[in-house]
Amino acid sequence: MSDDWGWYFTSAERRTSILRDQLDAANAAAAAQSSRLSSQLRTLQGSIETRLKALSAAFDAYVELGDIREQLAGFPDTTVVRRDVALAIDALAQGRRAERVDDRGETYWLPHAANAVIGLVEGRPDAAAEQNAHDLSPQAELFVVAACGALHHGTAVADRLPPLLTCDDRLNDDQLALWGAAVAGEYGPVLPAIRPVWARAIEQANADVGGWRAWCQAQSRSRDAEAIVGWIADLLEVGTRSVGSPASPAAPEAGRAGVSPAGTDTSGQAPDPADVPLRAVVTRLVAQGTDQEAPLLERARELRERIENPGRTPAGDRAEENSGSAVIDVVREALLATVPGSPERIELLSWVGRGLRAAAEAEAATLATLEPISERVHTADGEIDVTSSGPQPGQLERVKSRLIARYPTSPVPSGIAAGVTGVFLILSVVLFVLGSGWAFLTALITVAAAVATIRAERSRRGRGLSAATTSARIDADIDDARGVVAARIDARELTRTEVTATLEKIRAAVPSEPA
Repeated sequence: MSDDWGWYFTSAERRTSILRDQLDAANAAAAAQSSRLSSQLRTLQGSIETRLKALSAAFDAYVELGDIREQLAGFPDTTVVRRDVALAIDALAQGRRAERVDDRGETYWLPHAANAVIGLVEGRPDAAAEQNAHDLSPQAELFVVAACGALHHGTAVADRLPPLLTCDDRLNDDQLALWGAAVAGEYGPVLPAIRPVWARAIEQANADVGGWRAWCQAQSRSRDAEAIVGWIADLLEVGTRSVGSPASPAAPEAGRAGVSPAGTDTSGQAPDPADVPLRAVVTRLVAQGTDQEAPLLERARELRERIENPGRTPAGDRAEENSGSAVIDVVREALLATVPGSPERIELLSWVGRGLRAAAEAEAATLATLEPISERVHTADGEIDVTSSGPQPGQLERVKSRLIARYPTSPVPSGIAAGVTGVFLILSVVLFVLGSGWAFLTALITVAAAVATIRAERSRRGRGLSAATTSARIDADIDDARGVVAARIDARELTRTEVTATLEKIRAAVPSEPA
């Protein structure tokens, strides 16, 4: 109510209406407030529930971590040995002489593997140390190969690399690190020896024409057959340009990553990008402890992460979600990363050349299945599709008939109208001579008929001229469309010729059967 007096000076029915309106407004406000409170309560309950679950998981992890510590207490302490190994590897990386690592009477593979690496780097292989390491753990081979690669002595263990890359079509992180170093040349010309290890996966990928077409379309950033075939030819180095992101030429072994001929410390220089993953592998193997305690140490790291970050997914779970990279994916990435014309690029092309050739042939085949070229002419009376043979049958006739209907001729011929006007003129003259009173009226009718006849004739001529002009413009547009179609057909034929020539170069460069 606007004021208190309005309540007293209104009728009973009006008071009832006012009270009902206020009651409805109060109910609506209460419902809105209840909805807001319910929403806030649900959000608060969800937040509290999430926090309780995270805290509960952290508490469980803390309890489990205590159990793992008790289990680790039963193993010998390898901390000192692992520290000595880390110091020895660091000395080798800085070009200094490394002291042999004492196993301290423990049956631990790491010190023996480290001594094997020291012998290989310093040019005096220690067969006994290698044998002891291999007898104690299969991890020793990975450590020796990764460490030698990170220290730029990969050629000393190049023959041991291919077996370490054996996988079921997917590479784990350690294998990815080894593969990246192999492509970078850390192990010398080892790629031909890796090919038989991945032969099955590569053959299956080469048979997947659809997969190769999708990859080529994505890399060339085009869905045009001519552009894609040209890009494939350039990748195979039979086109007009080279495809790839060439890396810097490999530096000589001396003078890189802290190693110099004179023993000068160059550790302050930026490390080679190929070394970083290998160093991560070596660091992980040093930190994981013995084979028996390695799972416990790994689980302990996951539990500590869960305790420190209760709401975060543990690293182990994230690793399971990302189960590795497919062989063909890493080969394709390496293909684009290698220097055009380099031995690595040539070798990788021999692996996947048949897949690229199949993709080029499939793209070229799409040119033969393209729809006929046509050009559409738009008119006020409809559309006409024009091909190399002319306008589509029936469309031109339909447009012309509509044009005629839009500019109709006069139902009374102009000659008849002129004759009728002449008759009235003669009649009016005769009546004027005779002095008849109808002479004036007849004269008016004659003048009106003459004016109507002149206007009708002008209108008929105007309609005829408009129809003729429109028809001529349609014919001219059709001729222009035929010219456009002819030019596009010539361009398509030229494209087919160029694509065919490029495809023949690709076929000449890549045999249809594996070498």
